[in-house]
Amino acid sequence: MKNLAAPKENRPGEWLVVVEIVVRRDGRVRRSSIRQSSGFAAADAAAMLMLKKTARLPAFTPDMNGSERKLTMPVMFVSKGSAAGR
Repeated sequence: MKNLAAPKENRPGEWLVVVEIVVRRDGRVRRSSIRQSSGFAAADAAAMLMLKKTARLPAFTPDMNGSERKLTMPVMFVSKGSAAGR
């Protein structure tokens, strides 16, 4: 995957942040981190804020083994520019 350069103000762009979380059996998020930066600090910070606000996920179902699971997922941000430029 390719990191995208930080955009100029009001310029359209796409930023992919790959995040990793460790979820406990009861659904609590034990740890979250950025596995791959987008190259744009604001997108990375927004992804981490999203994870912080998601402090709890659904609990494991009885058929799920283990005390915790590590999940890696992409988070894509798309900007189409500012409203002033339309």
